[in-house]
Amino acid sequence: KFTWPPPVTVTSSVINGGTFPEPKRPNVLLSTSPITNTFSPYSQISKSVLDVATRLPMTMESYTYLDGMGQHLLSDKSATQSKLFESYGYFRLTNEMSIQQKGHGDATSLYNIACCCSRLADQNLATSASLLFIHPPAIIP
Repeated sequence: KFTWPPPVTVTSSVINGGTFPEPKRPNVLLSTSPITNTFSPYSQISKSVLDVATRLPMTMESYTYLDGMGQHLLSDKSATQSKLFESYGYFRLTNEMSIQQKGHGDATSLYNIACCCSRLADQNLATSASLLFIHPPAIIP
């Protein structure tokens, strides 16, 4: 006599898949471990930049001011990592302002964020290379 094997339990990353797929909520681990990080929006933005932005009205003038502050720091060819990081914060805020006003990100802000990240990576490469006594690759004009 033939018997069917027991059903296989398949774990899925969605719940309620029959009607409209919805992601499962992550397991909340109550831990005091310092390794566990929680979601903290804008935690990468320095407190001083965030304090300036939270006092501004949601206007184009505020966007222009924040963008100008970021541009001022980014355009400094000898900007330190902290200045570039501050510039990154200003551009993150201009992008968020665009999302709140228009419903989508701002291409200029995202480009400037990429420029900040590129310059930070370049500085990190130069610092790392000097510590390892390696000459960074020459830049071809």
